[in-house]
Amino acid sequence: MVPNGAVETARSLARQHQAGFVLLDADRQIARVVFADMTVDFAQQEGDRLEQDLRRRDFTINAIAYDWQRQTVIDPLGGQADLEQGLLRMVAPENLVDDPLRLLRAYRQAAQLSFSIEPETAAAIAQLAPLLPQVAGERIWAELQRLLNVPPPHPVLVEAIASGLLAPWFPEATPECMSTLADHWQQLQAQAPEWPHWFTAIGPGGRLSHLAYAWLTRLLPSDRDRALESLLALKSSRAEQRSLLQLQQHWQDCQTSKAATTAGQVALFQTLGKLVPVLLVQLEASELRQTLLRRYQTPNDPIAHLQPLVSGTDLQVSLGIRGGPRLGQLLQDLRVAQAEQQFSDSAGAIAFAARWLQESPLPQ
Repeated sequence: MVPNGAVETARSLARQHQAGFVLLDADRQIARVVFADMTVDFAQQEGDRLEQDLRRRDFTINAIAYDWQRQTVIDPLGGQADLEQGLLRMVAPENLVDDPLRLLRAYRQAAQLSFSIEPETAAAIAQLAPLLPQVAGERIWAELQRLLNVPPPHPVLVEAIASGLLAPWFPEATPECMSTLADHWQQLQAQAPEWPHWFTAIGPGGRLSHLAYAWLTRLLPSDRDRALESLLALKSSRAEQRSLLQLQQHWQDCQTSKAATTAGQVALFQTLGKLVPVLLVQLEASELRQTLLRRYQTPNDPIAHLQPLVSGTDLQVSLGIRGGPRLGQLLQDLRVAQAEQQFSDSAGAIAFAARWLQESPLPQ
């Protein structure tokens, strides 16, 4: 932190050491210098004195400074003591009002640091929760991603839901539903040694881990249109929306007999791919859950890891069928028939397709 000229100071230092320079916030005069083995952020002091700046911060652990010249720590708000106790304590309620995203950031930082939120701070967050929708959806989504990507976020998520902070986007979410999900997690982890590894992977969209997809599937409204409305309000990507809605649909299918059929399971594994464990953690202990887990764990399972014997191009060349919905339906029926072992090679698949076309003529 410097009294003035933060951006120019950073730019000059980057030029002098041939380091990278990133302008983070021109209005607030924040810039970053990127060295080979570290990054240094420069911010302009707010107010006439350093202590004034520190008193404008969100939490006491973020209101600590170090004077390089005097080699002394400047800690007017007791941030060091809170660090030692693992407490996240607000500097002042008005600082949270100044940027309501700080309300959600409290839970994210508590999750990342394995800290507890100090009771008065938690009460203030709950009281100020109605302010969060004033924040741009992109900022809320980015903060939520960081929270949900922390393994495991369950205890902090329960507190965030109980505070009412997430209700505008996840009105059906309850602390109990998160506890249920955590119970399922523990059950499945005991059955599959590779379970934690499956959830560290980054899912479709490139930002959310599989773990985050698991929590979000449970958080979203059960109605598809309302779920999409929440995801759009949060400015999630199309890939994230598509995957979450598919997970939600297959979760609902698992409440019926559809997921017990070969066709239902072929569609499930084909659609979800590596997101199948995200679906499994939503399910109560049952024969279906065990079957899906066993199939997913078995590399040569004919349903979970089906390798089609023919492609759409093969069918177009061999049978003259045009691309479109009819070809898509044929390919899906071929997958189901292959999973049921109605044929075992490409010639058998082509013969099945030829019969299918004869029995399913084009509509007049």
